[in-house]
Amino acid sequence: MFPHRRDGIADNAGKSRGEQREADNASPMHGHRGIGMTPAGELSRRSFLGLAGGAAATGLLAACSGDISGTNGDRRDPKITLDALRTEYSAKIGLSVFDHSRQKEFDDHGDTESYEASVVKVPIALSVMRQAAEHGGKIDDDQRELIRRSVEQSDNEATAELFSSLADNPSDTISSSQNDREALSANAINLTYTRLGVQYTRSAKTWGDNTTCSADQVQVARGLVDGVDWVHPDDMAYLRSLMSPEDESQGWGVGSMKNGRAGNKQVRTVEVKNGWLPNDDGTWNITSMGAVFTDDAAYSVAVVSVGFESFEEGQKIANQAVKTYFDAL
Repeated sequence: MFPHRRDGIADNAGKSRGEQREADNASPMHGHRGIGMTPAGELSRRSFLGLAGGAAATGLLAACSGDISGTNGDRRDPKITLDALRTEYSAKIGLSVFDHSRQKEFDDHGDTESYEASVVKVPIALSVMRQAAEHGGKIDDDQRELIRRSVEQSDNEATAELFSSLADNPSDTISSSQNDREALSANAINLTYTRLGVQYTRSAKTWGDNTTCSADQVQVARGLVDGVDWVHPDDMAYLRSLMSPEDESQGWGVGSMKNGRAGNKQVRTVEVKNGWLPNDDGTWNITSMGAVFTDDAAYSVAVVSVGFESFEEGQKIANQAVKTYFDAL
């Protein structure tokens, strides 16, 4: 676990207090917008508690303990560019990529911590789908609609309903109090994280305000790209269809690769989920995860960062961080 982990504080239906205030202030004309939908939302400032410590291990499968720095001096080395961005903006940036075609990992400061924010809506959806498969089927129409609203529209109310529903599955209630629905829901998400190979990111009875890192988020993306045997393929395809960069809120970070190039190859498809959250000191947590596809290659990508003076600045640097990897191919 993260050595300086901050447990989130939840209100009813598994919402963090900041998310509850955002829901209360949402315009009825436009509907509720989630954490990752508008930086103008009324969110509580949360204190960011720093990076994980301890000895670093190599490789993405070591998850948030990896910290490998570039040393070859090549001006096209993305690690050199990322270091320059960290220095220029006094920010912490973690970038992790898995090249599925070559089975090759890239990790630079993959242990950098930030909040999950709306990217957690993907593991929540996967957890609902996992439970449906364990009961011998697929998600029903009501669940499909809630997942659509949660992932595609980043609707917090739909997400809270999905989070709460996870407590209803008896197979996920081991070692949890039957009277603590938030603990049961968190247990269900954490089981999904374990099956995805996520090492450190865990729900502490809440969603959205738990810490994560790019090395963990790229494991989630890998599960989407490769598929898993505990989610029905039709459900997985449906979830991925919702992760489009068409909405401007998803057009940055991994989403900025839409119509871009991976080395000398044209990018054909991008799947993305973005999230952001302010800190008490006014700086921003910026997280983006997803996948980039060319005609003959697939890349799972995650960027996790913190310390930007504005949401717009963090968005711009997330774009640059992702692009610097693909420019170097």
